[in-house]
Amino acid sequence: MPSTQLPSASNDYAAPQGMLLNKAAWDAAMTDLASRVRVIEGRAQNLQAVIDAGVGAALSMISQNVAPQITAVTGMISAMEAQIATAEDAVAALLATQLPAGNITFTPGGTLSSTNVQAAVAELASETATSLAAKADAAALTAKADAAAVYTKTQIDAILAATQTSYATVLKYS
Repeated sequence: MPSTQLPSASNDYAAPQGMLLNKAAWDAAMTDLASRVRVIEGRAQNLQAVIDAGVGAALSMISQNVAPQITAVTGMISAMEAQIATAEDAVAALLATQLPAGNITFTPGGTLSSTNVQAAVAELASETATSLAAKADAAALTAKADAAAVYTKTQIDAILAATQTSYATVLKYS
């Protein structure tokens, strides 16, 4: 004998032994399933609304807190890029032309008191010329002394005085 029990959630929608599939059995199972599916779909919509609200709140928080920092860092990067471009231009200009010696610093030392390479070279050239002139004077005096056969005390004193002055100048610039 066919059972009068219809499939339902309480029996996991199992059809009883000998049950015939008919409209009443179909409607009983499907109506219950349809109402359960609608409840689940409603919950899914509610869950999606909560997810959307959470994502919106997170994006708003990021926009308020992180975006200004990103803007600041972007500004710093732009400033650094400009400085790098300026430095690259300066290096390219140096490589394309000669560097003026007057723009290169020089630490004074020895008898040189100049503070840039151009002035130091000029100072060194002047001191060298003075030193060479003093050496030439000393050589001329030595030649005169060698040429004389007999020397008077006055001549010897003059030669010694001139030689001392010449050598003092040479030693000063050597």
